[in-house]
Amino acid sequence: MHTHLRIAHEQTAAGTGKDAALRYAAAYYQIPLETTAAIGDSGNDIAMLREAGIGAAMGNAAEECRSAADFVTGRIEEDGFYDAVCRLLRQ
Repeated sequence: MHTHLRIAHEQTAAGTGKDAALRYAAAYYQIPLETTAAIGDSGNDIAMLREAGIGAAMGNAAEECRSAADFVTGRIEEDGFYDAVCRLLRQ
């Protein structure tokens, strides 16, 4: 596993949250946080979606998660993740 992913995973496992992992990865690569993107579908993704420059919620996400996102994509079985990545790459 790449070092930055391992450390981000460890931060998340330690209870610091996915938003902290996103900040770590952005700092590691010296990427402004406002140029990052995140895709999520559950309650533990909400802070990350708000922290990212652009947050996308999966179509099956709970309403609170959807509200935290900038846009909602399709469900995973409808290629929602793929569609979200394509949309993000076009921006």
